[in-house]
Amino acid sequence: MCLDTITPRKPKESGTGWKVFEKRKTKLFSDVFGEGVPIPENKWVHEDKYREQYFKHKKFICVYDEGLAGEGVKIFEYPFGWHVFKHKKDAEEWALMGDNMEVRKIKYRRACVQGKQELASVKRDKIMSSIVVAKEIFIIPKKETKGGNDES
Repeated sequence: MCLDTITPRKPKESGTGWKVFEKRKTKLFSDVFGEGVPIPENKWVHEDKYREQYFKHKKFICVYDEGLAGEGVKIFEYPFGWHVFKHKKDAEEWALMGDNMEVRKIKYRRACVQGKQELASVKRDKIMSSIVVAKEIFIIPKKETKGGNDES
């Protein structure tokens, strides 16, 4: 999951949004670049504790015109962090691309960048989804939200 464009305007420092997790039994895990460590609910968690080992020492994701592997010309870079969807429907689209995925409402803080990310949609044509990249998230337990975490 990488941004395709960066918005020049700084994001709000904190807010709420939607995050896709891989669900294994009752535990939630990062859907991309995860280390395989369960992510707790109802607690602020920093992204670097859950980042895949290969990326632990890196501070930035570099995006190239031929992908992430360093091929082609570097277009931009941005800090590692949790990618938070601003809209639930976009998170639900992303969740369709994997097995055992769950969309959850989250709080975020220490946002560092915002931009757009292309989703290869199952239901709709190509979508450019609004994303905030933040250093910390808080997974809101389902029982604390009206309608079981279903509000948009």
